Amino acid sequence: MNQTPITCVIVDDEPLGRAAVREGLKHDSRFQILFECEGGEQAIRCLQKQAADVVFLDIHMPEVDGFEVLEALGDQAPLAVMVTAYDQHALTAFDYFALDYLLKPVDPERFQRSLDKVVRRVEEKRRNGEDPAQGNFMKHLRADGAGGDRLLFKCVDTLLLLEPEQLQWIEAAGNYLKLHSGNQTYLIRETMTGMTERLHGIGFGRVHRSFLVNLKFLREIHPGGAGSEAYVALQDGTKLPLGRTYRDELIRQFEPGN
Repeated sequence: MNQTPITCVIVDDEPLGRAAVREGLKHDSRFQILFECEGGEQAIRCLQKQAADVVFLDIHMPEVDGFEVLEALGDQAPLAVMVTAYDQHALTAFDYFALDYLLKPVDPERFQRSLDKVVRRVEEKRRNGEDPAQGNFMKHLRADGAGGDRLLFKCVDTLLLLEPEQLQWIEAAGNYLKLHSGNQTYLIRETMTGMTERLHGIGFGRVHRSFLVNLKFLREIHPGGAGSEAYVALQDGTKLPLGRTYRDELIRQFEPGN
């Protein structure tokens, strides 16, 4: 009886990198390539729409790197085989529970051993209905309450854990976001749209295209009008602009019955 193929995705911003992995998979009937992605953002969108068993993932990519892909996918992340030209990220890869770490150009025999490892892990997952070693760092933190309700953010050189009530407001800064927590400011690489979706339903609200606030810290709403500016004031006195697009929805959240 034929076994269900192992579905896989190839993610690399370089055509030659994708071609090398594709060539290695072409003659192995155990694997089925679902799609190929030219960058991290595309990979996140595609894998959120269609699950896969394994992703062959480059690390160094413009805009969104391989680790940020795994972080963004959270529990949706498939098994990951990192394929990169750099050996200094090996320890970080295994912190993200990567199944394997391959250096370019990948030796065919080494690639075959990696495929065999993927097969063993996927078969184990299918037998048990779960994958005991699968999941990224975020999933590991939640195991047995290790992470609790804390939020994980990848800063420039560290992973930051914050309770939702420790995060007061978020500001867009070009391709980055600034997280404001007490007297501390942290810089992370994430879009405001992605952050808004991530914090939806846990007490955060958009007040402007460039600002997202923890509603617990909101003290005043100034709707504006008749020449006066629209803004919100936080408990510590911080004033942030209030966009017309977000004003009515913000006010509605505080009306009786909501």
